[in-house]
Amino acid sequence: MLRDVEAVLLTGGQSKRMGQDKASLIIHGEPMGRRIARELAAAVEKTTVLGREAIPGYAFQLDEEEFGGPRSALRAFTPSLAYVFVASCDLPLFRSEIVGFLRERIDGFEAAICRCEGELQPLCALYARSAFDSLVASPASERRLIRWVEQLRLREVDDEELRLGGIDPRWVRSANTAGELERLL
Repeated sequence: MLRDVEAVLLTGGQSKRMGQDKASLIIHGEPMGRRIARELAAAVEKTTVLGREAIPGYAFQLDEEEFGGPRSALRAFTPSLAYVFVASCDLPLFRSEIVGFLRERIDGFEAAICRCEGELQPLCALYARSAFDSLVASPASERRLIRWVEQLRLREVDDEELRLGGIDPRWVRSANTAGELERLL
C-alpha cells in the first residue's frame, strides 16, 4: 500500500455518449464505479469519490458545479498527501497495479501519465500535490483539463513501457461509448 498517494475517482459526468451513467454500468457483476474504487483502495489508504453520488465505504465530495467536468471537480479537491492518483469512472479494466507503476516514475515530475495509442490519459494518471496549485490558480472559465495537464512537467508512459512493466495498456483505456466498452471487454 502506497503511503504517500491518495486517490480520487471522478463520477460526476453526464455520460452522454454512453447513454447511461458509466459509474453504475455492471462490469463483471459489479458497478464500474464501485469496482474502480475497490481497485484504488487496494493501492492507497484513502480514496475519495468526486461526483453527484457517494459510493458506500469511500470518502465523498459532492461536485460544487453539477456537470462542471473533471477540471472543476479537481479544482475543488484539496490533496492531503504528496501525490494524487486521478481515475475516471469509465475504466472498465482498471487494475490497482497502475498506481504503483506510475508512482515509481513520477519523481522529478508533476505528473506521470500514460499515452495510449498516441493519446494522453489524464484521467488515469498520477499528479504531484504541487500540480494542484497551478490548477487552482488557473482561470475557472477554462474547462478543458488537458490545457492544465499540458503545462505540467510530464513523465509520459507509452504502451510499450506499460507492457514492459507488466501493465496491460487496456487497463488505462476509458470507454466513452457502448462500442468502446464492447471492444475493451
